[in-house]
Amino acid sequence: MQELEGTMQELITKAAESLEKALKEYLPLRAEGYDLPETNAVMYFAQALKESGWLIYPEVPVEPATQRLDLLALQKGPTEEPSDGGGHIALCVEAKRIWAPGHAANVLMDIKKLEQARLSKKLLETYGACVRDAVLVVTHRQEVAQWWKGTGKNFSALTDSSEAKR
Repeated sequence: MQELEGTMQELITKAAESLEKALKEYLPLRAEGYDLPETNAVMYFAQALKESGWLIYPEVPVEPATQRLDLLALQKGPTEEPSDGGGHIALCVEAKRIWAPGHAANVLMDIKKLEQARLSKKLLETYGACVRDAVLVVTHRQEVAQWWKGTGKNFSALTDSSEAKR
């Protein structure tokens, strides 16, 4: 498990560096004051996974039937040993952008969504021994990033004057 965490950190770093490079060229925002849609983070994370040999599937339907995962990534392991899942990994990914205090609760909703999502029976037969979840969080606000890392003000103290414009 620790090896997987290290690999995920490397992939997230690679995705963030690629996304940063792209955003220096063009910043696809609706208007001033808006944050980057989280789809961009998902796409660059998926690219990093794919370049590392993972199979990637965006917008995957799961049970309950009205739900979809932002991304499902599958990695085949070296064996077909059923007791340990053969080393296969299924990574279920959700992404959220947060730009104001109230939006942090949406991250918790995505965590709950991941906890409740059920993969297809076929996927569970192959990957059931090692299903992992990840939530990507996107923000342009320095205060939000500092809070997320535990280095800034209390999140409830943050205000967003642009919130009234939306």
